[in-house]
Amino acid sequence: MPIEETFDRTVAVFKEAGYKLDVVDRATGQISGRRGATGDKGASSDKDLKFYALVLPKGADSELGVKVVQILKSGPLGSSNAELILSDPQMYQYTFRRIENRNIQETYNPSGV
Repeated sequence: MPIEETFDRTVAVFKEAGYKLDVVDRATGQISGRRGATGDKGASSDKDLKFYALVLPKGADSELGVKVVQILKSGPLGSSNAELILSDPQMYQYTFRRIENRNIQETYNPSGV
């Protein structure tokens, strides 16, 4: 699909999944965001998730790369973070399928109009 459509669908899918986007840059094709602690309410988990996406032109179409990482607190008193790349193929298949099947009328509109 065209690069603009891939970009908009990717932004919309990750926003729907509860990620707070920190980079949405059409000029470079970069998108990234973070979401808070995972798991059920009351779960003792301090793990956050972060994603990085890159939308690049590929001929008349586009190519999308996505990486999801788990942020783990480490060091003395949790003073630093480590990123662990999640490598679950089913999770990535589901993500790409959601982006591909995303209704074009519901895509992200940064101006809010």
